[in-house]
Amino acid sequence: MASMSGLTEQPESPRISGDGEYKEYTYIYKCLHGVDVVFPAKQSANTGGKGYFTQGSILPGVGYDTVEFTYSEKIPETGLAAIKEGKNQPTLRTSVMEKPLAGHPNYLVCWDHYLECKKADKATTLPAAWDEAKTKDSMVDNETFRWKHKSEAVGDGFVQRTAVVKPEVDSYYYPAAQVEERYYYRRKQDAASKAKSAGKKDTPKENFNITGVEWMNMGSEVQQDGHYWVCSVSFVAAVKWDDDIYTEAST
Repeated sequence: MASMSGLTEQPESPRISGDGEYKEYTYIYKCLHGVDVVFPAKQSANTGGKGYFTQGSILPGVGYDTVEFTYSEKIPETGLAAIKEGKNQPTLRTSVMEKPLAGHPNYLVCWDHYLECKKADKATTLPAAWDEAKTKDSMVDNETFRWKHKSEAVGDGFVQRTAVVKPEVDSYYYPAAQVEERYYYRRKQDAASKAKSAGKKDTPKENFNITGVEWMNMGSEVQQDGHYWVCSVSFVAAVKWDDDIYTEAST
């Protein structure tokens, strides 16, 4: 039993009641007549147990009074529905991710490369379908012509024969699904324990029926939101995450 400010907690304390999902804890104390009882502020957290203060009462007795403090797991009159401990509220977003230009499915070498040839061969006809090449190795006449990236200068003894098709483009954006899971806890350490290691292949609990993709954990964040500590975990989908670079998250 605990004693505070002239109050002695009784053996039957706390008395627990509730509707199955949210419980109420009523702490019962005895005190002498005349003891100045100070009730906690409404909705203040129970520093020594569970719940938030909702009401208090003093019941006079013979030689002593009975004092009751009631705390509820359900936060009263906050304007928001109370959230069950550990509840996950997932959110789906569609966004874009940036990728190097060479990774585009329609990529052509001429988008960010130019052809050069030796000065002595500057009158030589360009190779057939040079502007349709998807790889630098696809050039048939490598002895006369060679590809140079737009960032590279023309070689000594060479001349530039073609222009770069997309000189200002270095990357492109492609659509990607993003899922954020938000877990609600009343204790900071519980929320922190839900945080996961970023950079691991991991599937969110709710993937919104998105199939044919692999998920990556992009990171976690723990912050206080009103009466709760919230752990947010973000996931991004891709057709494939490289197995040599990214490993599966531990279970």
